[in-house]
Amino acid sequence: MSIRGLGTSMTMQVGGKTLEGAILETIVAMGLTLTTQGSSTISATAKDPEKLLVKSGWFSSKAEAFLDGLPFVACAFVKKVDEFTLEFEDRDFWKMKEGTHSRDPVRVLRGSKTLQEFVKEQTQRLCPHTDFVCPQLHEQQAREPEKIEGGNKAAPSPGAGGAVKIKGKVADADQENNLTIILAVIHEKQAPKEACLAILEAGLAETVAGFASERDPLEGSTGVFQINPQAHPGLKVDTKQNAEEFLTGGGFGPPGGANKLAREGKKAGEIAKLVEEPQQEPSFFEAYRKEAEEILKNAGGAPQGNIKTVLTPKPEFFELNQKVNTQEEPEEEDESEENALSGIEAYLKPGKWLLWKYGNTFFLYTEEYLAHSKSVVTLSEDTPGIIDIGWSLDHSKKKVSKVTVECRALLWEVPPGQLVSFEDSVGEEISRDNDGKVRRWVVLNIERKDITDNATTVELILPEQGKREKAVTAKEEVIALNGATGHHEAQTNASGTAGAGKLKRDSVIWQVYVQAKWIAEQGFFYWFGGGHASFGPTVFQQAGPEGNPPKEEGLDCSGLLSWALHSAHAWVEGEPPFDTQLFEKWGEPGEGKYITVWVADTVAQAHCFLWIQIPSVLRPEGGPDIDYALEASHSGATVPVPRGVGLRPRTQYYPNPAAEGFKARHWPGT
Repeated sequence: MSIRGLGTSMTMQVGGKTLEGAILETIVAMGLTLTTQGSSTISATAKDPEKLLVKSGWFSSKAEAFLDGLPFVACAFVKKVDEFTLEFEDRDFWKMKEGTHSRDPVRVLRGSKTLQEFVKEQTQRLCPHTDFVCPQLHEQQAREPEKIEGGNKAAPSPGAGGAVKIKGKVADADQENNLTIILAVIHEKQAPKEACLAILEAGLAETVAGFASERDPLEGSTGVFQINPQAHPGLKVDTKQNAEEFLTGGGFGPPGGANKLAREGKKAGEIAKLVEEPQQEPSFFEAYRKEAEEILKNAGGAPQGNIKTVLTPKPEFFELNQKVNTQEEPEEEDESEENALSGIEAYLKPGKWLLWKYGNTFFLYTEEYLAHSKSVVTLSEDTPGIIDIGWSLDHSKKKVSKVTVECRALLWEVPPGQLVSFEDSVGEEISRDNDGKVRRWVVLNIERKDITDNATTVELILPEQGKREKAVTAKEEVIALNGATGHHEAQTNASGTAGAGKLKRDSVIWQVYVQAKWIAEQGFFYWFGGGHASFGPTVFQQAGPEGNPPKEEGLDCSGLLSWALHSAHAWVEGEPPFDTQLFEKWGEPGEGKYITVWVADTVAQAHCFLWIQIPSVLRPEGGPDIDYALEASHSGATVPVPRGVGLRPRTQYYPNPAAEGFKARHWPGT
């Protein structure tokens, strides 16, 4: 039994009419390649001395081929004397590449969707009749270490007074970057001087200077400052998180961390001992006090009481600059011009994602995910239909790089993207890894040079681990204490720039509105507890209150706000979704000028909602004032509003939230 698309049922059409008789007989050979690397293709060779193909209108009309019912579109023709070569590719992949698309780029905030969700959305936007399968659809991919960019004040630099030295050696660029992150966290957490010196002493004491330049055992983590890689081989380092936990407690050390100990009067060496390594004496850390003082001095000293520094991730987008079909030919063809397919493939390539189509379904898998899947079949050279199993060995890497199976098409039953394994009789080099475990091989390509011949070549590869996504770039922003309000307030306007003007589309304020509006339009149900496992709706398998049906996506009030604010980067990086109790500590106290979270967490009521107020003069494209409440609630809740999730005119339900027991919080600068 052959898999679908490898059989010999073949029809061709021009302008919707099936080719028959003498025209069809001009085709003397037809090859096929099914692949997991994009579009499957058909290559046809025609001998046509009578020029029947030319007279049929083949080259001026839309030509299609159907192999076992799978549609292919003619995309290229080559004529040489009386021989023609005709190239076809999968119709839906062709639409993604050559079809008529929007003139405007497609741009989606990364925080609002995973890469996989973005690919699914764009694929089904262009090919709405197709299905889409991705088991990792909602899974956020690991990122490279965070990078810090100076904002309205330059980020603290450890080497402002010259080259940074660690244990007498000049620090490399990666070490300086990690040290810069630590200094930024010091300012963000308003660390007292002795706490600043304590974290620097601890970092110096445990550092192997220059080590990151010599070899990198940390699986992609760059720079070594606060950790000894020889003592922790394979450990993935999150410098920002480590620094936060050192200063404020949580991951290790006493409650309150170094900041609390410093306010109690303890010195840096003793603080480092208590937080970092209780088995060491304070003198072990104090030996590096002069170096720590020099680094802190070059970075501008310990934080001032009236200054606060926050790290705000810069908004990042998935963007497709689509090729546009127009009636006019472009004056000059740009070979590097992006289309929807090439743009998607560029995002997928680093992570070793495979995107392919089989039947009416697109499949999106990482090679790493496939490596843990089960084999469909175990093969040997005695398996019916197998002619030969060939393989090549890459001696530089001491591993098999590729296996090629020669077989009979009608007996091959494993479609692209599935896994096979081999019996030891074929050779342990391909059947087992160095630990003796069974290897699983991905079916990468299936090729028939002529579909009238049963001979088939199947190419298999070993799945590989992809690279992590690029680092989030965090902008450092200095926030001064307002003597009148007692709150820290951003020294920039709503657009993040000095001076007046409309909001930028990537500003936090505008993105809060954009993300809130998009979520409200999706029609999610209200579900208590929804949106807390991750940023996004939760799929509930059982029927819920108020008659909500099972297997529906839903959010509750705090899950909704967590998703919207996180997507707009009004969120501390690394923090999980909040409940109402945690929202009492989100951002800064008091109402915002444009964005306010109102929260009440008491025995009588636990609820939160978001106010958005943006005057028309600040809207990027103009339009009326925005004055909405974003809320998830259900009838019977303490605040009587209709069941569901959405945007509502704020004054309709909450003329005075403070009078009803709600407390106001706002994100700095909003």
